[in-house]
Amino acid sequence: MHAKAQRRKKREEALLPWFLFWGQILVLVVLAVIGFFFARAARAPGDYAVGLSLSLSAIAFLFLRIKLFFDGEERSFFDLLFAESMAELSVAIPLSVVVGLAGLLIAFAAKEGSLYSAGLGLFVAAVLAVFLNIKRVYDRIEGRAD
Repeated sequence: MHAKAQRRKKREEALLPWFLFWGQILVLVVLAVIGFFFARAARAPGDYAVGLSLSLSAIAFLFLRIKLFFDGEERSFFDLLFAESMAELSVAIPLSVVVGLAGLLIAFAAKEGSLYSAGLGLFVAAVLAVFLNIKRVYDRIEGRAD
């Protein structure tokens, strides 16, 4: 009975990465389709650009995930998006600040509509990226690597 439980646990451990990979692919495909529908509707100024940007970035990230999968690299979303050392952090924070300021400028220029929302969303994402990068690097330094 113990051997059966062990085999089941091994099978579940083998299936989890497979489901996670295809779940990521599904989410990226859904985001790309949503972006295309949003761009096609284009009811307000900037809708086309925001929808197309969402679609193209989701497709680019999708191809990157597939490439890494076939290259045999076991990296998660966090490994791709966040810094792991102080050297990487010193580059990631200024880039995130620039992206956040660009988001605020986009929102200020648009004043309403989807470009306004996209600009604010870009700013919030950049602020979160700064804090999550800092947390990840200091966690790794203290030995609490995820």
